[in-house]
Amino acid sequence: MKSLLLVTIFFLLTEPLFSQEWTDEEKESANTAQDIAGLNSVEKEVIMYINLCRMYPESFADNEVETYNGIPGIKDKAFKKYKASLLKDLRNREACDPLEAAKPLIDDAKCFANELSKSNRVGHKRSICRERKYAECLSFGSMTARQIVLEWLIDSGIATLGHRKNCLNSNYNRSGISIAPHASYGSCAVAEFGE
Repeated sequence: MKSLLLVTIFFLLTEPLFSQEWTDEEKESANTAQDIAGLNSVEKEVIMYINLCRMYPESFADNEVETYNGIPGIKDKAFKKYKASLLKDLRNREACDPLEAAKPLIDDAKCFANELSKSNRVGHKRSICRERKYAECLSFGSMTARQIVLEWLIDSGIATLGHRKNCLNSNYNRSGISIAPHASYGSCAVAEFGE
């Protein structure tokens, strides 16, 4: 666990918060969760990165996806294929409105992140938290906000591209996010999306 913590700290310190290509205006317009109480800075950044992709898909492809090579130390044979798929998708995608953080979705994400944390489980099956009709993304492993979002968007190995579709679905305009500790993976992130 100590080595995992040291590796996590190293990557948090070396992972850029933003590409240098984003203007202050673009970051500000995407940062819809900046004043939401109950979200920590990483959770707010997750929503901001998703919004940057939704609002500026082609710029996101150039600024973030092109330079991203996956989680350091993780070998993924499918990564290049899925990254190319995302780049093509973003270069042909229309911009859509940013997500707004919504308390019911934040509360639901917190409930499920805590359930996964306490039970040390993975997967979407709930045993304590109520089943909801929200679209959901899960991520396991200690990652930066940028890495969490890029992993969801690339969605390597997921033939349905469900995480990517959830993040970029223009019908969704609300979101909630929660990141909790996880004994096996260091942390788990839960994002909920709704209309």
